[in-house]
Amino acid sequence: MPERPPAALASADADALAPPAAMIPVPLWPCAVYDQARLLVFGVPLPPDTPRERARLQLRRVLRAVLAARLALAPEQLMLPRQPGRRPRLAPPHDGIGLSLAHAPGLSLLAIHLDGPVGIDLLRTAALPADWQQLARDYLGPARTRQLAALPPEHAAPAFAGHWVALEALLKCHGQPLAEWRDETERRLAACVLRPLALPGDWLGSVVLPGSGGFG
Repeated sequence: MPERPPAALASADADALAPPAAMIPVPLWPCAVYDQARLLVFGVPLPPDTPRERARLQLRRVLRAVLAARLALAPEQLMLPRQPGRRPRLAPPHDGIGLSLAHAPGLSLLAIHLDGPVGIDLLRTAALPADWQQLARDYLGPARTRQLAALPPEHAAPAFAGHWVALEALLKCHGQPLAEWRDETERRLAACVLRPLALPGDWLGSVVLPGSGGFG
């Protein structure tokens, strides 16, 4: 796994996307579902060549199984309408539960927040696009772009990956599409609670809740 850049390199004006040290464990499904947890995060390993639509269907099945176990319901009692292009959402009376899914070749993630919105994302540092510096300039804002440019080469790409999954998770939590960086994005997202995920190998991931949320 690439060495993570020192936490001290995170500048004060870039803290909204700088994950704190504490990581959220990510058990791999199938596994036990803790009946007191308000936030549930699971990984679903899949063959790297799994078609994206098949991965989505598998994630939806796991999502219903996890929720059924946590809420002591039968899976068929949980309706999960298909809404292409929109974040997953349960039908009433369970529509207040926040859901978020993320998929990359080889591993998918799901997050369930019983108290409201949640966002999750992941990627492999080995799969970063060649033009990640341009992506940083377009989507991460000037503060993070300067921060990344100041890092040694061996730290810059992993740092970008960490910022990127944090941004994607933040936007999912707010139900917003990816868009070029604006100052108001910083203000809107700064109130979120962000945690990095404990993932194997060179995978990086983040989960995000609104600022009033918690990780009980």
